[in-house]
Amino acid sequence: MRIAVALLFGLLLGLTAFAQLPERLVFEVASVKPGSGLGLRPRRTGEFVTWRGATMGFLVQYAYDVAYYQIGGALPPQPGQSYDIEAKAPLNATEAEVKRMFQSLLEDRFALKLHRERKEAPVLELVADSKGHRLKAAQEDSKIAMDGKPLTDGMAGVFGARDGRHLAGKAATMTQLVSALSGALQQPVV
Repeated sequence: MRIAVALLFGLLLGLTAFAQLPERLVFEVASVKPGSGLGLRPRRTGEFVTWRGATMGFLVQYAYDVAYYQIGGALPPQPGQSYDIEAKAPLNATEAEVKRMFQSLLEDRFALKLHRERKEAPVLELVADSKGHRLKAAQEDSKIAMDGKPLTDGMAGVFGARDGRHLAGKAATMTQLVSALSGALQQPVV
């Protein structure tokens, strides 16, 4: 009986350790070339994933779900260099799995090594004033534009204009607005 319990306990410990180490996912095929321009996110068409003008900062942010201000140390190789990436992923791969494939690509092609650590940092809290917020509900036919360029639904960001920087959004959630503020201020906003 003790042997069976010990084997079961050892098996459970082994399964627990195995569950904590996710399977390493890789693209079936990937091409990385020097790029031009600037692309904020990859595009997916069926099994193909393309990212034109991906900088190392955007690659790390996307692959590891972090904000740029959360990245410390030096990013290889030189800042500002962009890459055109074309890769093939399984058709049924989720976005989370594609992100893990990008993590493997960063490790394999750029020899990226990282570790995670917790640090104390100041946090800003977005609160309504005593009169309440003045946000307006999204209207189906509303035409919101920044510098003459219309915003699409579900878009929020900080935009530069001739008269300074503005936070704008169209049919955006509070999460999207907070994320845009956090990126612009380079610190956490809740």
